[in-house]
Amino acid sequence: MIDEFTADTDDLRTFADTGRHRLATLASVSRLIAFHRSRVGGVLGDGPTGEAVGHTLAELHDRLTIGNAMAETVADALEAFAGGDDPLISVDPLIVTAAMREVGLVTTGRLTSGAADRLAGRVDVGGLADDGPLATIGAAHRMVVADIDRGDDLGISNGELNRVRDHLADLDPAGIELVFAQLTDVQLERLFHNVHSSGFWSNDWNDRERTEFYRLLAPLPADRKLALGANSPYLGAWGSAERAATDPGAPAALDGLLTGDGVTGRLDFEERTALLRQAANYPTPAAIDNLTRLADHGWFDGMSLDDQQRTTKLIGHLSSHHPGDRAVIDHTLDQVLAPDAPYRFDWDRGGTAYGSAGGGEFHLNRRYLDAGDDPVSASVPAGIHPDDTEHMVTHTVAHEVNHLVNDDRVDASFEYFMGEYRAYWVGHLAQFGSPPTRGDVEARVRYLLTATDGAYRHIADAVDDPIEGPRIAAFAADIVGRAVTADDLVVEIRAGVTDPDDPAPAPIPVDDGPNSTTNAPIEDVP
Repeated sequence: MIDEFTADTDDLRTFADTGRHRLATLASVSRLIAFHRSRVGGVLGDGPTGEAVGHTLAELHDRLTIGNAMAETVADALEAFAGGDDPLISVDPLIVTAAMREVGLVTTGRLTSGAADRLAGRVDVGGLADDGPLATIGAAHRMVVADIDRGDDLGISNGELNRVRDHLADLDPAGIELVFAQLTDVQLERLFHNVHSSGFWSNDWNDRERTEFYRLLAPLPADRKLALGANSPYLGAWGSAERAATDPGAPAALDGLLTGDGVTGRLDFEERTALLRQAANYPTPAAIDNLTRLADHGWFDGMSLDDQQRTTKLIGHLSSHHPGDRAVIDHTLDQVLAPDAPYRFDWDRGGTAYGSAGGGEFHLNRRYLDAGDDPVSASVPAGIHPDDTEHMVTHTVAHEVNHLVNDDRVDASFEYFMGEYRAYWVGHLAQFGSPPTRGDVEARVRYLLTATDGAYRHIADAVDDPIEGPRIAAFAADIVGRAVTADDLVVEIRAGVTDPDDPAPAPIPVDDGPNSTTNAPIEDVP
């Protein structure tokens, strides 16, 4: 019988050697299964035939590059070898799982969660023999279940949680996955409820202990983490971020986000989940690195969770905003995220304005961006136009930072007019990636020159000043596209600009004052 079995595998070797192995192997394994159904007719235990199964799979491992697709194929075969619903075939679970180890699927972590889930129904990890090669997994599974199931309510003591952690720590990543694949929904609910429990009277884990526990689960595949997200939103967000991290530099950036000092030292797991959700929404290395930098700042930790969610999606969106001018955007982000960043922001701007700045910080308006874990594009509040949300998270951020960088002060002067014009110019660069045209700035300049309340009314007052008015008119003539005076400036700007598609004039320094048009620090501006 063994000779017949071995002869029946010759086509496996042929297909492996010619490289046409994926579909061919599935067909050949199916032939082997059919062979056993017709020839063995009894129990396939640990004798010569069982050894032949393991040797055949091991030979496949030597000859083939086994990725997830191949793992699924072998999982199908192992399911069938384990008997399925066919009473003629029954394979000892130890042999099936040992064959998986021989073939390299478990020890290399390349068994997909789908294959693990299917095999969990055929391979009783908890019932493995105490003296076999998989005894450690079987023993750990039994002890984990015993500690989770102790008692008749949701509570698990710290001692029991510590033992669960220690049992898992004794396993390799594949062993941990096999154990988690067989925990019931009730067991998973109890486990993660207690991992994150923070009852007033109980001696619960702290965030350092939770961090250590989750580090044990780091090697779990992304889809396993996603599946566990029903009980651990943090793991679900982690899995989403891993699945989205297809850029070559993204996995390393994500590891930095997970292990960064600011993240692990400052933030609780709800806050870490908010960061990971946006890492999944904006999976570029730059966006993920900036989310890591965000966590290093105490002002972020001091926000409400809703405002933290707004902040993380803003940082992710602006970091990934490819239409914008990269130099402006990167300098803008550095001004709030660098280790020695001089500025901070909050969400305390009221009314209908997008934002405001002063005193080393700027303020954005919550009315234009919803909280939650969605990206900016899906966070437009009811009654708000998407263009208004996009304007605030790109233009307004760069605009307000520009006021801070150039130390703009409200005053009835040409200098303050230039500060507002410059900030608008820089905001346009951040949003659209190109300098504005006369037509782009027309409405803004008209508003600055005619405002009757708020800070901008001081610019209207400056137009009437005998010194400041002519200075404003001389610059504004290049915006209007024709000669103007302080006396007719408002009338002319209301009449419209000449050649609206022509470039608007670039901002200029006033009395040798600051003029950063990229949000670079003033000391770095030539």
